[in-house]
Amino acid sequence: MAIDTETLRDHGAGSGTPPAVLELDGVSVQFGGLVVVSAVGLELGRGERLALLGPNGAGKTTMFNVIAGDVRPTRGRVRIRGVDCTELPSRVRPGLGVARTYQRTRLMAGLSVQDNLYLAQLGKSGVRHRSLVRRAIDGERRDRAQAIAERLALGHELGTAVGELSHGQQRQLEIGMALVTEPDLLLLDEPASGLSRGERERLTETLLELPADVTLLLIEHDMEVAMAVADRVVVLAQGGLIFNGTPSEVRSDPLVQEIYLGRSGGDGRATAGS
Repeated sequence: MAIDTETLRDHGAGSGTPPAVLELDGVSVQFGGLVVVSAVGLELGRGERLALLGPNGAGKTTMFNVIAGDVRPTRGRVRIRGVDCTELPSRVRPGLGVARTYQRTRLMAGLSVQDNLYLAQLGKSGVRHRSLVRRAIDGERRDRAQAIAERLALGHELGTAVGELSHGQQRQLEIGMALVTEPDLLLLDEPASGLSRGERERLTETLLELPADVTLLLIEHDMEVAMAVADRVVVLAQGGLIFNGTPSEVRSDPLVQEIYLGRSGGDGRATAGS
């Protein structure tokens, strides 16, 4: 049976206080005898910028996969804008306003920057079988692709095959493919990974310039990027949330310092975990 995502997105409209953009209610994920995420409860409001931190193996990407619909939780519920989408497949989530990136880029290397941005828009709309030839007469989507490319300093690369771009440009394009769908909830999984200092600075600027009504959930090991962008931080360790507070609070929390950042050295500086 076809799922009407427009109806789902409008669910709860006019019912008074708007629902949270994202709610995780007691979410747990277990693979065999291994508990990867344990009873996580989390709520994000419209326009909130949240950084999800934690050491490798803490369950961060699994949590992203649950939100995006790539993994079904063993227990708990997932709600997006008030809609219980726990059982809904990943292909439905973009229609609910969810866009995400992955640790490793998932781009169509043989196609141009413009084609990648164009097809990202079709993916959200649910159009499956439309030739790229139509792009020439699809003015609205073509213009949106160009605007996003220019915003990410890729305007001069519209006709370039993605495989010819630098790693940093590919990471920027992947963010662009998420932004071009005009999401309500943007999930970024380590977007600064492998970037040079200049590229990280450009990424930070891009994230700080996101529309005010876009809710951002960010996994990032680069503390400088995470702290510059986030207005709230949660820390995951061994599958459970151990901290929820502001960037300034997380820097001084002794449990976070020990579990995530590592014990302070003789010079009083904490070293970031991997």
